[in-house]
Amino acid sequence: MGVNATATAAEVELVVAAACMAAISSFLPPRKGSARLAKGPWDLAHPGSPDALAAPIFYSQANHAKLRRKNRFDKEAKRLPEEEPQLHFDTCAVVGNSGQLWVEPAGLAIDAHDMVLRVNQAPTQGYEPIAGSKTTFRLLNIKWSKQYGRLHPQLLLAGDPHNTTLIVSRSNVAEFMQLHAEMTKRRPDERLLFSSVQFMKHAGVLLQTGF
Repeated sequence: MGVNATATAAEVELVVAAACMAAISSFLPPRKGSARLAKGPWDLAHPGSPDALAAPIFYSQANHAKLRRKNRFDKEAKRLPEEEPQLHFDTCAVVGNSGQLWVEPAGLAIDAHDMVLRVNQAPTQGYEPIAGSKTTFRLLNIKWSKQYGRLHPQLLLAGDPHNTTLIVSRSNVAEFMQLHAEMTKRRPDERLLFSSVQFMKHAGVLLQTGF
């Protein structure tokens, strides 16, 4: 996929999640047949409503006990940030994996954004003219959390620049901890965040209602 490009439903959900996560104020203008991204921020306490960010997007040491009722953090909570990071960028590019960029290369346009979020394994190395090289965040579902944390840790953030932040979504505490251990060993320059269940529900509502 590319910037505002055609996507599967699962990819669009991640794109919406990325848009919410960044509290975006503007995007590239949508093209015909594109996945339409709404402007933020949103009130996550009332899924689907455009308002101020009122509920946490990420788990932290300060909020996890209230937010996560099942598969709770215990001693693992010390691996979370003390407080939820506050993120704001003026423009954002979200890059997925459907192959649309082979049809419409957008490397320069992607890299021109303040923040670039790549979904799962979306590559950069060797594809710079097509997909750009900048990676601010990489958003992983549980499948790719396992791939990088357990099955193929040697591929963890391969080709991504230093100071990339990895965001785990729709996963569990065990996979988060395994990924954290591998990142600490292999990429200590990177940061790992875990998106809250409430936030992902909000993203799902936006997907179902057409943003």
